[in-house]
Amino acid sequence: MTYTTAPDGTVLRACSIPGCDATYDAVDGPPVHEYTRERHWVRTSSPGILLCPDHAHLFTHHAPRLDHATRTASCDCGLSLPGPTLGHMGAAWAAHATALLNPKGD
Repeated sequence: MTYTTAPDGTVLRACSIPGCDATYDAVDGPPVHEYTRERHWVRTSSPGILLCPDHAHLFTHHAPRLDHATRTASCDCGLSLPGPTLGHMGAAWAAHATALLNPKGD
C-alpha cells in the first residue's frame, strides 16, 4: 500500500491505481459514505492493494490470487500476473487494473 503525508503531517493511505489521487487518513480510516453509512474502500493485505470507491468495482471480477503450491499468481479473469513475490503480484495487478480502466492505452 502507498502512504503519503499531507502538509499538516497527517499520514494518508492512497488508492493503488496509478494516477488516482484519492486518499484517506491512515489513523481514522476511510470515510463513511454519506447516505449508506458504509466504507466503500477495498483493502487487501496479500497483496497489499487499496482501492478507492471509484475503483473498488475492479475487485468484483478481477481479484488477484496467489497459488501457494506453484508460487504463481493470476487474476480471477485468468490473466497471469508475473512476479515471484506478493509485492510483484500487487504491482502487476495494479498495471492490469489500469489497463482495464484504459483499454485503448490513451
